[in-house]
Amino acid sequence: MSDIDRPALQRAPELVAHRCHCGAYAGFGFSTASRRHQMEWWCWAHYPYKDPDARREAGAVAKLLAS
Repeated sequence: MSDIDRPALQRAPELVAHRCHCGAYAGFGFSTASRRHQMEWWCWAHYPYKDPDARREAGAVAKLLAS
């Protein structure tokens, strides 16, 4: 779809910013099957479902992409 074919917006888009319980911006959401419409949001420091080796793996991927 090009910009020419797209209709003009009637109002400005709304910014939806999620926050962690600590007050930081949250980018990691998770919902259970029983509460599918209720998403809980966390920052990376408080995200409970992260792999403990995620930081090391991210560094390895960054090195591969850099070369």
